[in-house]
Amino acid sequence: MNFDGLTDFHIYEYGSMPMTSATVIYLFNKETKHFEISDLSDTIIEDQDSIQKILTTSSWNRESGLIKKHHFDTTGKIKFTELFTEIDEENEVQSDDTIFRMVHFQKIINNEVVEERTDRVKID
Repeated sequence: MNFDGLTDFHIYEYGSMPMTSATVIYLFNKETKHFEISDLSDTIIEDQDSIQKILTTSSWNRESGLIKKHHFDTTGKIKFTELFTEIDEENEVQSDDTIFRMVHFQKIINNEVVEERTDRVKID
């Protein structure tokens, strides 16, 4: 899960609806020789890119969706995380029926937001 070459695993816990379900991620700690619950846990694992070393997870509620892209180094440590919050209540329809959605972006390094912006994105 964190691309360090060690075996990790995840368990999907079904909730009463998809929004209340969870994917719990366990990372192997080579010092303690035990699996530990990770902060990477989220609702869904969207993608694991072993070439770029990116784990993409997502969650959502009634008002918005959140996509997290965790970028790892070769030792399994997070270099940075990108958060994309899609704000459903901010949808805007143009006269030609083009729909735009507001997406709030944050780049986080060492638990500190180093970049932040809100973009208007066209929905196809």
